Amino acid sequence: MPQNTFVQWDFSSTGHLAAVAEDLATAVATYGQPFIDHWSDWNTFSREVANSDLLLDNVRFVMLPAVAAVNGDYELADRLIREELERTAGEQDAYSKGYRDFVEKFRRTVLTH
Repeated sequence: MPQNTFVQWDFSSTGHLAAVAEDLATAVATYGQPFIDHWSDWNTFSREVANSDLLLDNVRFVMLPAVAAVNGDYELADRLIREELERTAGEQDAYSKGYRDFVEKFRRTVLTH
């Protein structure tokens, strides 16, 4: 949505459902479908996702190495992993511990091609 905010459609049992449904359908057609069309193309997604606002911080360094690996760029995947490991070195929070677990499994199953 252009407002970049949460939008809610209320379907009340006493309201005019057709009008609410029409507004929702219009919003999906106007904003949702172009978004889906753009990001559902793998080449577009893999080329643009790193510089977009699609990825939250807690998934960025899981998704980006995976995208690189799917594209066959194992060096980039490993470099991204090394950068995040360096950034979180010594940290004991849930993200850092979970990331180290992810890396161990990712390297064992994906980067050992």
